[in-house]
Amino acid sequence: MRQHLYTIRWVFPIIMLLSTVFLGYFIHQTQFSMLLGGYTLLFLAYIGTVTFFCGAQQQLTFFTWGVHGVLLFALPGLSPDFYRFLWDGEMTLSGIHPYAFTPNEWVEQGMQLTAYQRELFEGMTALSKHNYSVYPTVNQGYFLLSSLFTESVWVNTVIMRGFMLFAYAILMFYGRKMLIILNLDSTRMYLFLLNPLVIIECTGNLHFEAVQLSFLVMAFYFMMKDRFVLAAFIFAVAVNVKLTPLLLLPLFMQWKGIVIAMRFWILTVVFSGFILSFFLWPSVISNFFQSIQLYFSNFEFNASIFALLQWGGQFIWGHETIGIVGPWLSRMSALIIVLLALRQPMKNDHKFFTFALAAYTVFLACSTTVHPWYIIVPMGIMVFTRYRFYWVWSYFVLWSYAFYEIQQAGWSINWMAVLTTVQYASVVAAWYYLDVRKQPSEKIME
Repeated sequence: MRQHLYTIRWVFPIIMLLSTVFLGYFIHQTQFSMLLGGYTLLFLAYIGTVTFFCGAQQQLTFFTWGVHGVLLFALPGLSPDFYRFLWDGEMTLSGIHPYAFTPNEWVEQGMQLTAYQRELFEGMTALSKHNYSVYPTVNQGYFLLSSLFTESVWVNTVIMRGFMLFAYAILMFYGRKMLIILNLDSTRMYLFLLNPLVIIECTGNLHFEAVQLSFLVMAFYFMMKDRFVLAAFIFAVAVNVKLTPLLLLPLFMQWKGIVIAMRFWILTVVFSGFILSFFLWPSVISNFFQSIQLYFSNFEFNASIFALLQWGGQFIWGHETIGIVGPWLSRMSALIIVLLALRQPMKNDHKFFTFALAAYTVFLACSTTVHPWYIIVPMGIMVFTRYRFYWVWSYFVLWSYAFYEIQQAGWSINWMAVLTTVQYASVVAAWYYLDVRKQPSEKIME
């Protein structure tokens, strides 16, 4: 019987590999039915793999590199964002500041595009063409390096994915070190690295949340080692991938004390400002922040609390609901995070990561836009806590891709309301049944 189980367990990583190939090379954004089927199979195989190979670090490492590496040569089919990434890199390489013009503005000025630039422009969404770049300095550095050697979309995509795989190596190395310090099983890191959402959205679709998480985890590690200057610099690098880690700054006050926290804040601001200054020049700063503001006052996708407020607010404000409620929600999330930080001293590292997870969850709950890859950073932080509900969310969040098939087919948009309701109801149920009921109330915030 034991020999039989030993043989059967290898079926799961094989199914993971085949499902990844199917999703990465053959499925496109508007094929939601096929996407859901392939992703469900991948998720079940993931559960089987981490269950049967629990604690087997060598095998899990091998599976991680195999399942991510098999996507090395795939062009992203679920998200066209990579076209904008390469466009920004190409603009910088051509001596044009990536924040200076929207792609539409550049083309409307009558500038002659090369065949490569034309391919990038045509691959972008209308929304991306219309808006200024919102990607900070470190992202721009990745885009530039990926565009440096060729004028081939495919080759440059492979190069960018190589950088992504390198980030996994950093994450694996420092993540395991942190888990050992926290007296947790070091193979818990593979719960994140093998998660289907990470495979599809980071390796497959080239979203940089895994890169950001690798810098965040490194910063947390050096913070735990009391190397505050180095931690602040690496934290600033993470901020310059995407600005969201700034919401964690209030938590450092209770984690390391007010004196160290203030030093860390000052150093983070100085380092962040220095890194930002490479691209955020005074002449283009308004363009950059204009795009950031759009995420709070114009864009809406897969929201939770905002969706409820929008439904009620349409009777009061009509189509202006997002412009009124969106900024209000962002301010409310900031206030809640500050109150969380003031709640009680974080007497151990475990508590800090629990509050960091809570801060990100509040931010996402109050956001007007929650793309699937937005939950990847808090899902990585969850590895260092007792919580598990993000694993459930990592399955249901992909249901938001139904929007593209529904939009193309012209079906009633109310189907999205149904799917979004199921998604967030499942997340709340998972949080309650997997985390709250399974833990004594006094230990939830440990």
